[in-house]
Amino acid sequence: LPTVGLSLGPVAFRIRSRVFADATMSKEIMDLVALGFERERLQDYAVGNTAFREVSLTEYTLSYGLEIGALAVGVGGRYIQGHSLMDGRFFEPEVDINNETLLVRSVAVESQSGTGYGLDVGLSIDLPAGFRLSGSGTNVVQQMEWDDNLVAWSAEFDDQDFDDDNFGVEEFFDSFTEAPVDPNGVSLAVFEAGNELFTGSYFPQTYRGGLGWQAGGTSLEANAIVVSPRGRFSSPWDERLSLGIEQKIPILTLRGGYSIAQQGLSTYTAGVALRLGPVHIEGSGGVFNGERDLGVWDGYYGSIGLQIKGGGL
Repeated sequence: LPTVGLSLGPVAFRIRSRVFADATMSKEIMDLVALGFERERLQDYAVGNTAFREVSLTEYTLSYGLEIGALAVGVGGRYIQGHSLMDGRFFEPEVDINNETLLVRSVAVESQSGTGYGLDVGLSIDLPAGFRLSGSGTNVVQQMEWDDNLVAWSAEFDDQDFDDDNFGVEEFFDSFTEAPVDPNGVSLAVFEAGNELFTGSYFPQTYRGGLGWQAGGTSLEANAIVVSPRGRFSSPWDERLSLGIEQKIPILTLRGGYSIAQQGLSTYTAGVALRLGPVHIEGSGGVFNGERDLGVWDGYYGSIGLQIKGGGL
């Protein structure tokens, strides 16, 4: 999601909104959604591990950097405003063999607010022959607390919903109804859906070490990143080894990179930046691939950024 930042001398301020979401779906439910309800497969449909989780938040970060000769140090403090923390799951279908009908229930449990903070530190030192050594720690000190006044969202889907060509994403989410969770007495479905809602709901501590080299308009850098503890706000890409190259030519900067992460996940990235006086426009894209416990991962990604410099900013 969009990030907005402003820097003035050694001080910088950034506002960033983030959404983390993941879902798993059984093959049978995938067939049900994609192909519609097939009565001859009435007893074959199984929810299995079909579930989803989501968190959304906004971070406000104030940072300060200082150069002392060849040494540069920085520190950043972050306030986090949580908007939503949700766990949901689907339950095994209720099958009416006589009437050849199917009913699937889904329940999600949500905390609708939270607050937290984090502290980041970093340093780099210039070495002879154009080399630079750097290191940083993200969330070296951190805490995140979510409101325990929870809300339960419930929905039911029958075979006619899956057969309806007009039943899309909007209709799916509109099917859920909201009700507060009574801590003194909850249904088994609500308990199972929200049992691990707060598990791992802290931010990962990320430590980075890098060695770079620069000569003229050419830069090379190798980085290693480790994450511990991970928490639920991290991904397999966060812990990785990477190598990047940058070449500056008149008004353009060309970039390329390769990284390898856990379980053989790898990425190839290429980017270009256009410099027009104080205006810098940059974009990048790449491919990723690998295998995880749930199967093969492959796809594409991209980003675009705008930076304006001037008047000491």
